[in-house]
Order: sequence, then C-alpha cells, then structure tokens
Amino acid sequence: MGGLYAWVRHPIYTAGLIFLWLTPILTSNLLAMNIGLTLYILIGAWLEERKMVAEFGEAYREYQRRVPMLIPYRIPK
Repeated sequence: MGGLYAWVRHPIYTAGLIFLWLTPILTSNLLAMNIGLTLYILIGAWLEERKMVAEFGEAYREYQRRVPMLIPYRIPK
C-alpha cells in the first residue's frame, strides 16, 4: 500500500484532527466542541478498525503492525 496509507491508516481522520486543533483562536465553546469531535473521530476509527479486522483478518492485522493509526511516527519502507 502506498501514498498516505503508508504513513497512517486513517489519513482523512488525521487531517480532520489537524484541522480541528490548528484553529488560531480557541474559545471555551470551541474547546468543548473540539474535544467532542476528537472523541467522535477516535471512537469511529476504533470501530472501523474492528470492521476491517473482521473483513480482512490477518492481512489487516499485519497492516496495523506496520502502519500507525493516526499519528505518523514511523517512516514507511
């Protein structure tokens, strides 16, 4: 697998989190909304991971071992 999917398993969720948390002005209302949306994204990613493992089995588990979920902390090979 190449492109962004070699860096993170959920690049769209990662982009959404970056967009949320790089807001230049953060009011208490925006903070509450950002926390809620972050939890929503994390729970959604976790549920999606479960579905992918159920559908693709060991192949997806190997992908999980090689590629981080949301934060790209490894350089793809």
